[in-house]
Amino acid sequence: MTTEPVFSTAALGHLLSVDTIVTWIERTYRRRQAALGRLTPVEYETVMNTPALQSA
Repeated sequence: MTTEPVFSTAALGHLLSVDTIVTWIERTYRRRQAALGRLTPVEYETVMNTPALQSA
């Protein structure tokens, strides 16, 4: 007896939704990274908080 993988319309819709969400996140993250000078979140926070700490 052989079995064939069956994808329902709902499963296919879910996969398309996940792909759409991942694509949006990747594009948004790249845009924000470019705006931040390609700094990691930790590097950005360090740069932004250092002057505030020095003036305090």
